[in-house]
Amino acid sequence: MNFPNQAFTNIVKNLQLDFDKPILDRTGLTGSFDASLDISYPRGTSAGDAIMQALPDQLGLELTPRQEPMDVLVIEKVK
Repeated sequence: MNFPNQAFTNIVKNLQLDFDKPILDRTGLTGSFDASLDISYPRGTSAGDAIMQALPDQLGLELTPRQEPMDVLVIEKVK
């Protein structure tokens, strides 16, 4: 996975697609970054598990599961 000259918010959006779950960016990082993850999939490892291992090892980032309220916009009818 390569993220050349990307705002950190874009990297988070890509990770959300991989995990199919919302990810809240609490890093406070601004600006653009060149980042890449060398993902290996040992036998019996899911893509999510491999990414979870690569993030702290290669980028020093950790995803922490939490349950907290989120604002959601629901549109019932469009005119």
